[in-house]
Amino acid sequence: MDMIQDDELRQLFRIESEEHLQKLEQHLLQLESQGTNQELLAKLQREAHSLKGSARMLGIVDIETVTHAMEDVFKALSNAELILTPEWVDRLEEGLDTLQKMAHEAITGTPARISAQEAIAKLAFEASEEQLIPKTVAAIPDSNTSESAPAITMQATETNKLEESQSDTTQADKTQIDKSQQIDVIRVEPKKLDVLLTRVGELTVTKTHIESWLTQMEGLIASWEEVVRTVKKTQGNEELSEQITRIGNTLYPLRQAAFEDSTALNRITDGLESDIRALRLLPLDRVFQLFPRTVRDLARTLSKQIQLNIQGGDTTADKQLIEMLKDPLMHLLRNAIYHGIETPEERQNLGKPAKGNIQLQAKRTAAHILIQVKDDGRGLDEEAIKQKALEHKLCTQEELSLMSRQRLFSLIFNQGFSTAQMVTDISGRGVGLDVVRSSVEQLKGTISVNSIYQQGCTFQISLPLTLATTRILFIRVAERHYAIPVEFVRMVRYIALNTVFLVQDRETISLDGQAISVAWLDDLLELPKKRLQDEKVEKQPYLLLEMNEERLGIFVDEILEELEVVLKPTGPLLSRVRNVSGITILGSGEICVVLNPLDLMRSAQKHAHSTISRTKLPLQDSIGNKSKPKKVVLLAEDSITTRTQEKRILEGAGYDVITAVDGLAAFNTLATCSVDAIVSDIEMPRMDGLTLASKVRKNKDYEHLPVILISSLAKARDRKRGMDAGANAYIPKSAFNQQTLLDTLRRLV
Repeated sequence: MDMIQDDELRQLFRIESEEHLQKLEQHLLQLESQGTNQELLAKLQREAHSLKGSARMLGIVDIETVTHAMEDVFKALSNAELILTPEWVDRLEEGLDTLQKMAHEAITGTPARISAQEAIAKLAFEASEEQLIPKTVAAIPDSNTSESAPAITMQATETNKLEESQSDTTQADKTQIDKSQQIDVIRVEPKKLDVLLTRVGELTVTKTHIESWLTQMEGLIASWEEVVRTVKKTQGNEELSEQITRIGNTLYPLRQAAFEDSTALNRITDGLESDIRALRLLPLDRVFQLFPRTVRDLARTLSKQIQLNIQGGDTTADKQLIEMLKDPLMHLLRNAIYHGIETPEERQNLGKPAKGNIQLQAKRTAAHILIQVKDDGRGLDEEAIKQKALEHKLCTQEELSLMSRQRLFSLIFNQGFSTAQMVTDISGRGVGLDVVRSSVEQLKGTISVNSIYQQGCTFQISLPLTLATTRILFIRVAERHYAIPVEFVRMVRYIALNTVFLVQDRETISLDGQAISVAWLDDLLELPKKRLQDEKVEKQPYLLLEMNEERLGIFVDEILEELEVVLKPTGPLLSRVRNVSGITILGSGEICVVLNPLDLMRSAQKHAHSTISRTKLPLQDSIGNKSKPKKVVLLAEDSITTRTQEKRILEGAGYDVITAVDGLAAFNTLATCSVDAIVSDIEMPRMDGLTLASKVRKNKDYEHLPVILISSLAKARDRKRGMDAGANAYIPKSAFNQQTLLDTLRRLV
């Protein structure tokens, strides 16, 4: 099958095929859950027929024939010639997968390497026990078979109608067409809209600058009026008085004209920005409808019964937000399926319905888009989280005892944090929820979690309505200017420094009866101290930051003003600088750093911990005279190529690596060398990886040693065998990449 050559037709088919295939997927999942439904079957037939017609017009025979075969199945189900069974749902799903690959080949030219004949053969069915009628359309239908007549008649009728329509077009009709030739729809590349919206954002900032000039002009006129009053008191200087009057006659009309132009610019800019944003708005269903199939397939793989309920799919959001939401939402859903929802037997023992429920909800507020992923599964285990937090040295036992439930739950977003006993390709491949948080932060959003043990868990994502501009609070600290996004600033206040007190070596203030930790911004940014040591300064300005129900007070030198700015990325070399989310250019041309509130909160916690550490550790430790030894990994792999590649990956990440050619050699190495983790293949001579893991677990000297298995065996029963053998992580080679291995090691070691 060749790629569609015509650019316009190719783009039209891309849009149309995506729409038809998405609706086919959606209706088929509904049909599976509801059973035989004539209305759904009619919709499925319409979508299949429309896709078949588009493929026929473009000469894409493979798509046409496979779609025709699916259409026949839908008709047979509608006519009760065929009974809908799980097997038939699987066959139809495979047919949809085939169509998606074929459509991708037609659009991109990338070979799909699939056979239309095989797909059609899987869709063949028996009309009755006496007569077998394979509904394949790979060959020309037999004219002697009455079943094929309607299809031929329909095609002939359509052709005749087309010819009649062409022959009936008169010269008068053509003249009328020439007079009314209009292009009602223009297709615009999304990138062009992105550029245009950025330009509008910059125009909005320019509008703000012009408004500030008006303020300066008002000040200039006030100064002029003062001069006029002074001159009037001086007698005998008529020439100077006339000159001043002429200046005033110029200033007043200039101020009025500037005010009118500023008002008009404000109206035009706001309208233009609103219109362009509306062009970029798409329903969240564009991404939500990708998930039902995934939930269905994963639930079946894990032998779980799960119902996915989607609400608010018609909520509109910026196209860029929708594009970047797929991965974090997919990760949350996979977590809910694997970690949250119990097996039917477990649920029934707990008095729950056998079928678990996952809700994906979206709604729009005045300033944000809120998305929730909620399940009625086992929820978060607070004790397990505390244990992992202590193991990872994220906090002390004393800090845990004072920590709120919300703060405790937020620990699961730390890198590599997981309470799962077994890491698999379904549960996230050892990559924790820090990936989700990072993705949400890239969208200038926040994520929070709430849970009731054995009742369920809710993740809520809050996103801004636009990524083009943002409102910031302009501040000064250490004689430098910075900006903080207004949406994270709960309040701005002044406080007497003599009211600050210490709680566990952390500076704290009392606000509305609650103890709030505070920090100096110049300390968090590691800036040179330039605070005013003036005893007359009784009160200090501070910002109260709030995110995910966490609060932190930030002392600054001066709070200047609130502005709307265009947030610009820092570039690839500075893509993730701590405490920085981007930069902006002020009206004066000054480059201003926009700070990341969440990073500031983390920096405040680390700053407090490091302060405590410096007071408790010996001097030689605190100044870093002792170098931290490298972690040692024992690598067992019989393939020299694979072994060399994995050794390079591990050494490149800073690990010392000891290699072994099989499980027996690895186990013998443990007696002579101290290692921090084992990475092993499964299928090896003399002793395989499963036996190695089992022997390690049975030996008291190594029973807590992390074991990671990497294997080409990727089925559920293979993962279970790895878990039973005592492995901490199981990475299928089909899902293996460098980052997966390193993230898993970082979590376990």
